[in-house]
Amino acid sequence: MKKPLLFLFFIAPLLVSAQFTDNFSDGNFTSNPAWSGDNAKWQVAGGQLQSNSNTASDVFYLSTPSSLASDAQWELFIKLDFSTSSNNYVDVYLVSDSANLKGPLNGYFVRIGTTQDEISLYRKDGLTLTKIIDGVDGRSQTTSSNNMIKLKVKRSIANNWLLEDDVTGTGNNYFQEGTVNDGVHNTSAFFGFVITQSTASFFNRHYFDDIYAGPIILDTISPVVSSANVLSDSLVDIKFSEGVDQLTTETVANYSVANGIGNPILATRDATDISLVHLVFASPFISGVANTMTMNAIADLSGNAVAANTIVHFVFYQPVPAAPMDVVINEILFNARTGGVEFVEIYNASQKVIDLKNMKISKESLPDHSVSTSAVITTSTHIFLPGEYLVLSDDFSKIKSQYNTENPNAFLNMNLPDLLTDEDIVLVADANSNTIDQLHYFSSWHFPLLNSVDGVSLERLNFYRSTQDSSNWHSAAETAGFATPGYKNSEYDHSNGNGDEIFVDPEIFSPDNDGYHDVVNIHYHFSNPGNTATVVVYDSRGRLIRNLANNELLGNDGAFVWDGVTNEKEKARIGMYVFYIQVFDLNGDTKKFKKTCVLGGRL
Repeated sequence: MKKPLLFLFFIAPLLVSAQFTDNFSDGNFTSNPAWSGDNAKWQVAGGQLQSNSNTASDVFYLSTPSSLASDAQWELFIKLDFSTSSNNYVDVYLVSDSANLKGPLNGYFVRIGTTQDEISLYRKDGLTLTKIIDGVDGRSQTTSSNNMIKLKVKRSIANNWLLEDDVTGTGNNYFQEGTVNDGVHNTSAFFGFVITQSTASFFNRHYFDDIYAGPIILDTISPVVSSANVLSDSLVDIKFSEGVDQLTTETVANYSVANGIGNPILATRDATDISLVHLVFASPFISGVANTMTMNAIADLSGNAVAANTIVHFVFYQPVPAAPMDVVINEILFNARTGGVEFVEIYNASQKVIDLKNMKISKESLPDHSVSTSAVITTSTHIFLPGEYLVLSDDFSKIKSQYNTENPNAFLNMNLPDLLTDEDIVLVADANSNTIDQLHYFSSWHFPLLNSVDGVSLERLNFYRSTQDSSNWHSAAETAGFATPGYKNSEYDHSNGNGDEIFVDPEIFSPDNDGYHDVVNIHYHFSNPGNTATVVVYDSRGRLIRNLANNELLGNDGAFVWDGVTNEKEKARIGMYVFYIQVFDLNGDTKKFKKTCVLGGRL
């Protein structure tokens, strides 16, 4: 009985070192598994292995026992908070016969960086390095900082190597750097990392996590279509859930579109993103008509095909250039909550399909009204349909965390110009900087009875009234969470008129900022231009309560708004009120109107 136990005792370390995983959730690198080397120059921080050398022009390493050399797969997450270079790069040793990864050894490693900023596979014979897979230049450095890489390497029992990486860091979009057959070194004892760094700018900026070293993981999951992006009346981009095989994805017979469109004349897998396929059709799509595409036989890199007769629906819209007031500023938050961000919500008030590509959000300086800041909304095609809302901000995830978002797709991140708290001038402009809409807002436009306006947006009451009309704006209702990003405003004025020159809507209102009839609108409609008006509010005993307008020049259509606040900035009492309106035309004639409303509320 003792001999089998003794045998297991001696082979247990071999079984442990044959495969391992480590996500550093235990807060150390000294056990489960045990790493060693230049230990003082490494640490575990935030659940990740992190470099910890503050020495310039340094080379340091860390390794752990691993006998994996063939019929194996290695995966790990790497983050480099710097720009790689010939003096700043990382070597990931998959196979090594020596624990000291800085010295002579026999094995294989992936180098991330160097002058070409590439991810490549090398063989090491003593001190001699041979690049056996030459990765695509620029892959190791997608940004100047925060480069996140998911690395995957496979070696079959026949010594066929496959090097893949995903520079989004998610592992959902692997790119094939290359393949090679190499069987020079067939045994291993260690796995690990070597850091080469130069100046202080690179100290503590290397991170490693989610390491897997073990048998090849077979992919048995078929790809699915993530999206269909219509670029023009003949171009469609199909995005798959993973990298797809070039031969099957570039076979035009594998795609067919109804409505007499048929097969594409060209199908091309993207050179960089191998989960993306570009399709070109000879017959144009008709604007506004829904199309159905059927796909078959398209496979991923492991040969898993999409489900038979996979269906994708898409619609092409022929965009029309935006004219003034086609796109309007509909809601604005210029005083964000702590931890939140400002936003500008726009609305397509036209019947046009508008492409927001290269349109801008700009600001004018307050002293001279010159454009001081301008930022492009998007550099890509973004179709904006009639009646759609779109919220523009630096980080829509923060808006979603603080406010109700009934339409989570109505958000777009951009470099939104900073909005001033007291007043500012914001413009929506087309690609040629022609103004589409403009708002000069003031914090005094907020409902005066609010205790604080932090995190409270200003909402537009009516799309078709003047943007600059202060009475066309009101604080978002408390019951709506003080903002309605991406959907109908809580204080929206839905009145379309009843044929009278003057009418009041609603007849009963309650100015408690609950989002239901918080203001009363005195609408006007005149067939002739050039009218001026004076509007005052009296209570039921004939006492003057509020001056709403004094000889104000009117358009043909519009409205005055009363929020239930007196001239003394106090809330008016519950009861009946009379609007006395005098309208003077160009001939000197005067029209007088008396309209009533009821201010309601809780007793």
